[in-house]
Amino acid sequence: MPQTLLAGLVGGIVVSAIILFVATQSWLVALSFVLASAVLLGGVAVLDRMRAEPAGDSPIAPDWSVTVAAIERKGEAIAITDRANRMVCANSLFTQHFGVSAAPPALPFERAEREAVTLLARNAWRDGSASIETISGNDDQKWQITATRAGRGDDYLIWRLKPIVRVTTADLGALDLAGPFGKMLSRAGIETAITTSDGVIRAVSAGFAERAAGDERATLMGQDFVSFLRSDERDRIFFAREGRGGTPQTLVDIPLVNPEERVTTPGPDEATSLMLLIDSGVGIGSGWDGAAQAGVAQLDALLAQLPLGLAMTDRDGRFLFGNDAFLRSVGREGRGLPPFPTDLVVREDKAAISDSVRRHGRGPATSGDVAVRLVNSPEEPVSLGLAGVRGLGEAAVLLSLADSS
Repeated sequence: MPQTLLAGLVGGIVVSAIILFVATQSWLVALSFVLASAVLLGGVAVLDRMRAEPAGDSPIAPDWSVTVAAIERKGEAIAITDRANRMVCANSLFTQHFGVSAAPPALPFERAEREAVTLLARNAWRDGSASIETISGNDDQKWQITATRAGRGDDYLIWRLKPIVRVTTADLGALDLAGPFGKMLSRAGIETAITTSDGVIRAVSAGFAERAAGDERATLMGQDFVSFLRSDERDRIFFAREGRGGTPQTLVDIPLVNPEERVTTPGPDEATSLMLLIDSGVGIGSGWDGAAQAGVAQLDALLAQLPLGLAMTDRDGRFLFGNDAFLRSVGREGRGLPPFPTDLVVREDKAAISDSVRRHGRGPATSGDVAVRLVNSPEEPVSLGLAGVRGLGEAAVLLSLADSS
């Protein structure tokens, strides 16, 4: 009740009481009138407040348009249903696949799948959430379904349906070998190429292009894969450009066929293939190059007896071994070798020696030398000889140190 109206009524009662007193000359009659009017006015005020309070506390109807905007996600169909299984809102992906009239759990599935979704709804109402990892729709699309109870009074279920994407054979054949994946394999000593069933190249990694054609930017598309390879009398495989001076390769042919689409393994001339060329010595275990791995220990013992300062590194430039003469030359006698050759030279020469070790550790076996200044004697440059070695397991570069002053 407005305050002005209440004040007017009170004033009217007072004026009426005065008039009544003047007319009757009785305080008792006037006081009785005032008390009766006050009780009546108080009752009216209480009824007015009781009638106004529920209107103030009634919940505001939810704005489902805001909810629809919030659940609009790419790659996930979302719908919200009430306890009567009536759909209150859904995002565009849900309506695109199931329509606006299909409210979960009454989805357009086969009978067995609909029963599974109905059981899912019951479990979600009871436990708060439930899910099905894989269920098939009528269009052979597989879904992952999750239902979660929500709302102020737990009166709604939020349905999330994620389509399970199937990888097809065409997707497998579209691998991007020129990107980071191919570069990562090349750094590990594995060159890759994708060929057709006729052996024609469709794509190669940058490392394969560099070793096969001398240009890492070459695509080699349309050329014969085997034309870039050679084999010797011992059936060892080499890159034709590197010849026998390069690293022997292990060739692995992987047919790019989805196992779900074909049970039997296709032949090499029946499908697109991923060709892996793996450098010998990059793996662990005797199965890769057992004889070479066994000879490394004997080579270490031989180098230890020579008066010339010699050391060996692997393909990544890490030291594998250094004899006593080498340790004395670099001032590391009694302390052992550091992890990398770059730790032995001054900062200005680190880039040069790192590039030289990397260059001699890959491709055909080559040799050369580089002038560097050692940390223990930076004023006296020395000539560090480098020679690529192959077929000795992890050993990739032989370092020799001689005083050139």
